[in-house]
Amino acid sequence: NTSGYTSANLTFKHYVNDYSGGYTIGVSTTSDGGTTWNTVWSTIPTGNIGPETFAVTVDNADMGSDQFQLCWFFDGISFDINYWYVDDIYLGVGSAWISVSPVAGSVGQGNTQTVTVTCDSDTRLDPGVYTADIIVHNDALLYGASDITVPLTFYISDEAGGLQGTVTFEGEPVDSVLVKVGNFETYTDEYGYYEFDSIASGFYNIYFYKEGFQPHWVFDVYLDSHWIVLLDVELIFEGPVPEELSATGIQEAIDLDWVKPQTGGGGGGTEVEYILDDGSYENGWCINPGYSSWLGNQFSVTDGGEIISFLIYGDVNASAGSETVTIDIFDSDHNYVGSSDPFVIPPGDWATVP
Repeated sequence: NTSGYTSANLTFKHYVNDYSGGYTIGVSTTSDGGTTWNTVWSTIPTGNIGPETFAVTVDNADMGSDQFQLCWFFDGISFDINYWYVDDIYLGVGSAWISVSPVAGSVGQGNTQTVTVTCDSDTRLDPGVYTADIIVHNDALLYGASDITVPLTFYISDEAGGLQGTVTFEGEPVDSVLVKVGNFETYTDEYGYYEFDSIASGFYNIYFYKEGFQPHWVFDVYLDSHWIVLLDVELIFEGPVPEELSATGIQEAIDLDWVKPQTGGGGGGTEVEYILDDGSYENGWCINPGYSSWLGNQFSVTDGGEIISFLIYGDVNASAGSETVTIDIFDSDHNYVGSSDPFVIPPGDWATVP
């Protein structure tokens, strides 16, 4: 029953296994019980077609009838075609509220493809929960090749009135501060000002960050459609504290004296020592870095910066040689980052490896 609608989106998968061509295949519709059929799409194959997902808009005179019917037809000599497979037929009416890009393409073995999903690009959705499926169709001519269905859920809320504020440090505005609200983000301007206008209502944890300052969170901020939320933030400096700080009282003043903190060779951060010593023997090495076969130490840290040196100890092993080796560094995804300077493992002694 398509009453009240003027068009519908038809999609289906098909595969034509051709023999000699010369025939016509297509899709037709009727609204009078099959007395009259109107062609929506047709083609004359000159070879195999697909497998592919095909889409067509149905907007002829049959659309809008409560007796709407459609069919897939073959016109010609059946000897000229081996098979025509049709599957996964979808007929949707109403305004499209979701789109994906790209809709087709090739992805080489071992490669990835980013697909952008856009919700409510051309129409306004009422608040509620909406679901959809992305179907990744495998065009490989292999038995057993199957499609992959990726389910999506969208939670649509009323648009909030907005969020805005100013970020400061000791009363002065701070520019280029990252401000994140859910999946939305922006940066403060030269006056420390930030603003969000088109954002859904609801509770949010709001994150502020700029290098050189402590990360700042404001939790459970409710953004409502009836007002604009004003949120000003004062950042706290993050850095090494002064060393040997002393204060001497003099007339109408206090004289402060301190030693400049160590910054790890001028990099702007504090030098940190990480210790990995669990009392066991470690053979740190890898097979085909970047792949699944992996052996050796995996020592996770959250700090970023420059690795200055390694301090290692070599056990005495009579059968060991004196080959020159290096320490190779990989990230958490097994991607190669760099190597130490070449060195010889000292038997029964410690060595600092830059």
